[in-house]
Amino acid sequence: MFPGQLRMLLFVMITVGLLGITLGSSASVWTDVTRETDIPFDLEKVPLQVKAVLTNTNITLDKINIQFKDEQGARSGGIELRLSSYPTYKLILCSDWYETNTQLPAGPDMIWTFQLKAGKLSVWCDGEVVIEDISPSEEKCNSEYNSDSWNRYWSISKTVIMFSTHDTASQSYRARPPPG
Repeated sequence: MFPGQLRMLLFVMITVGLLGITLGSSASVWTDVTRETDIPFDLEKVPLQVKAVLTNTNITLDKINIQFKDEQGARSGGIELRLSSYPTYKLILCSDWYETNTQLPAGPDMIWTFQLKAGKLSVWCDGEVVIEDISPSEEKCNSEYNSDSWNRYWSISKTVIMFSTHDTASQSYRARPPPG
């Protein structure tokens, strides 16, 4: 091999390696959860994955609480899940508690996926659908939040997330990696 070809091969290998690290890192690296910290994350473009660990013997004390905000920090909804054997959830700034029909896996470690499309939120636990295409509506939002209030919050863009201090189970998060 000639010196020029060797340099070119080395350049290509380094470039491909760096691109692989750069492109793959956001999809595969888990970041530890820091509560009450705004995290730029556009749920409408990229699904969120959260590693959660059940730590309480009374599993109804384990919760995931993710609040949504816009770029200026204005609240725009969120979700709280109580991690019982059949989890319950509420849409923050909208609803009372609702039950799900999905039984959680037996182990303490779980990977939750949150996806927002066209204003509808879907949630999976270890690949199993827990909540599908829910959105705030007049029938879901209780009297605590009048029609104008919940609609105002939930119509704001969701480009920032925050793990609340009410969240006791979330350990780390990442953008959901692309399939394959």
